[in-house]
Amino acid sequence: INRGLTILPGVNLPKAPNPDTLLNPTWTVYNTRDTGGMIRGEYDLNDKWMAYATAGMSKTEYNTLGAAKTEIQNEAGDIKFNIAHLGFKYERKSAEVGLRGKFDTGTVKHALAFNATHYRETDDESGIRQGFPEGDRITNIYNPNWGSKP
Repeated sequence: INRGLTILPGVNLPKAPNPDTLLNPTWTVYNTRDTGGMIRGEYDLNDKWMAYATAGMSKTEYNTLGAAKTEIQNEAGDIKFNIAHLGFKYERKSAEVGLRGKFDTGTVKHALAFNATHYRETDDESGIRQGFPEGDRITNIYNPNWGSKP
């Protein structure tokens, strides 16, 4: 959620904080889970024709809570931020079937393939950005106090 600091227009860049300073709340949460699988099979119908099929699926779940829209307000290093909660679930399914073969018509040799493919993706996104009751919070890059987890 916190993709770095921005700076308020017209404000000079303050001195950099100690590199060991965490510029994200200690209670920030990022959870990601990916699962997936695939299967493929083929069958020789005879010495010239082969049928095949493939199917697969994957699922991604993501959930995060942390600081967002973090902006330096002045040369003293005060920063304004708000809290965001974002999540999504993606599910992808695909399948493919086909037939591949060879045949001759007189002296002319042919290769032929038939194929059908299906793909479907669904997503369910949720989130709150700038919608927590306490609104914006203020802390400082030199001595951050992010407050309690909402």
